[in-house]
Amino acid sequence: MRLRGHHLICLNFLKEAFGPRFTELLEDMRKRALSGEEIEVIEGPDEICYACPFFRAGRCLYEEEVADMDRSALEILGLRVGDKVLMEHVRAVLRQKPEELRDFCSDCEFLSTCQPEVEKFLGT
Repeated sequence: MRLRGHHLICLNFLKEAFGPRFTELLEDMRKRALSGEEIEVIEGPDEICYACPFFRAGRCLYEEEVADMDRSALEILGLRVGDKVLMEHVRAVLRQKPEELRDFCSDCEFLSTCQPEVEKFLGT
């Protein structure tokens, strides 16, 4: 599986978005990642992006903002493009950085959807 930076974090908490097709893809990708499938960190669009309604003509309408989120996510996780990682490692790092995780999520349009999942994950 190949994922861009912010999807390494978001895939753990976003349970639904943009309708049934996108939600089904999230669920499938999450199951694969949590089952131990190796993840390669990539730059730019991944499989999740292709199902997003803001991905048109081979490009994200918000690519600059999304690329900034990718950089922030990779910084939090201590990863770089090209690294291979298991979701188990991503989750372990996030548990050690609760304030960074909350800060990362603070401006997201899906905060109200994900926040209960983040807090449950952090045990708060």
